[in-house]
Amino acid sequence: MSERLPVVPHQSGPLPESGDGSRSVASWQDLRARRTPEETGTDWRRYIAAALRYKWLILLATLLGTAGGYGAARMVKPEYQAEATLWIETPGRES
Repeated sequence: MSERLPVVPHQSGPLPESGDGSRSVASWQDLRARRTPEETGTDWRRYIAAALRYKWLILLATLLGTAGGYGAARMVKPEYQAEATLWIETPGRES
């Protein structure tokens, strides 16, 4: 269950002081403002962890979608048929 809890951003430095001089827990806005440029990028580890956690659901949805698309494509009759003639002109041997 612990792997499903939200990730709290790392807070570097001391807690901010409130108006009366006491230290208080930083708000989310304060924590986001303190993040370094390296921390503001996309955290691909979270996406990979979510994909691995739901791998069977993703596989099932992919297989059902593929089978449904294949079945629908087999049942639909084509309305139009195209034909083409390709003429290739080559230079004569005399030239």
